[in-house]
Amino acid sequence: MTYLVADFAYGRPGSAALKNAGYSGVVRYLSSSPNARTKIVDAGEIEDYLTNGLALFLVYETGTSDAWSGYYGGQQNAKYVQKFMAQHGIKGPVFFSVDRDSGNPIFSGIYEYFQGIRDVLGAQNVGAYAGDNVLQALMDDGLIAYRWRTGASSWNHGSHGPTDMNQQVGSHTVNGTYVDVNTASNLNGRVTVLLSPDDINAIAQKVHDLVKADTDAIRADVGTVAAHTKDLIDGDYRNQAAGQEGFKPFPTVGAAVARLQKQVANLPTINATPSSVRPANRRPTSD
Repeated sequence: MTYLVADFAYGRPGSAALKNAGYSGVVRYLSSSPNARTKIVDAGEIEDYLTNGLALFLVYETGTSDAWSGYYGGQQNAKYVQKFMAQHGIKGPVFFSVDRDSGNPIFSGIYEYFQGIRDVLGAQNVGAYAGDNVLQALMDDGLIAYRWRTGASSWNHGSHGPTDMNQQVGSHTVNGTYVDVNTASNLNGRVTVLLSPDDINAIAQKVHDLVKADTDAIRADVGTVAAHTKDLIDGDYRNQAAGQEGFKPFPTVGAAVARLQKQVANLPTINATPSSVRPANRRPTSD
């Protein structure tokens, strides 16, 4: 299956307009430069996209010379990304831009730049936007896990392997915003909400508080509900990784609780502590 993914630096078309235009995902920008603030994705956008079922991809780009800033530059940019992700409660890979022709063979400093990024984030959390030869070289060196091919064909220097996302030539307007069009074979490089163990325990406690004892069931203990809660969350992440259409990841802990309330209502087995672990000599009582 092929997905359409919109890429834009300026403007805010909104998830509804993007979905109506046929897009399944969106690429938005990160940058540590104060001069780039107008193109950086904000918290409201993140919640809009994730709540309304658009896959969100992130790319770090301040300018066309980012990848020429060496190991230290890569580390600094990756540390900014790491902090941004933590502050916004999201996790997943981030693409880093090589936004000009790097030659063939490629400029050696690009390896150093991505080594700095990898040493902060881990290669499994790093993607690159670049020409084909750069993508293949970085993949071969274990520096990236995701490949986004530029639409500038002269930068590719031949075809060197499969990619996760391909930028198409040309753009069009969605709700007053110019967007570049990309095609993706999967949505695996998207970000998701980060739920910490404390978040999961808080959700479990809130769900537990909803489970009332009656004549047929004794209230489940928090640990039992926490285990079910984690299974539900893990199941959602598996569905997301598989690119299930219509899947909406949790944008906030509150949204997770709201969805789990509905799931608990449809799973009566969660509403009771198994008889094998019920307290001895206790009669079921109703609230």
